[in-house]
Amino acid sequence: MRATVVVCKVMLVNALFFSLSSCKKNNDDNSVNARIIGKWEKTGFATDDNSNGVIDQWEKNEASTVITNILEFRKDSTGTEYTTQVPDLGFTWYFSGDISLNTVYNTGDTFKYKVLLLSGSQLQITTNSKLGLSAYYYKKN
Repeated sequence: MRATVVVCKVMLVNALFFSLSSCKKNNDDNSVNARIIGKWEKTGFATDDNSNGVIDQWEKNEASTVITNILEFRKDSTGTEYTTQVPDLGFTWYFSGDISLNTVYNTGDTFKYKVLLLSGSQLQITTNSKLGLSAYYYKKN
């Protein structure tokens, strides 16, 4: 009888071990953190020229074909901004909520952006600046 109890306990411990070891951390590949990872090339920008609080279609401009601007977001919450003929700028980034992207540059500058769109291929962000509401448009590079 004692041997049967020991065998049952061993089988129970093994069952628990195997059931726990088969559990995986659920990686949400659709989270905002996962979707922003990679390089994003600026395709356009806009400023709220008429100060009505929204970016109107006529206020949007295409990015320069001479100067490229690329934001790289890495998994370790660091990033780099690459701009033609300008030294690379390092930054750290984090989300507060699902729509606020915060970047803290190595120079000490901090920017808070509202994320309007973040898909597998497009990033659209806005911020309030000295010029009023500004918007930036990127495509996945």
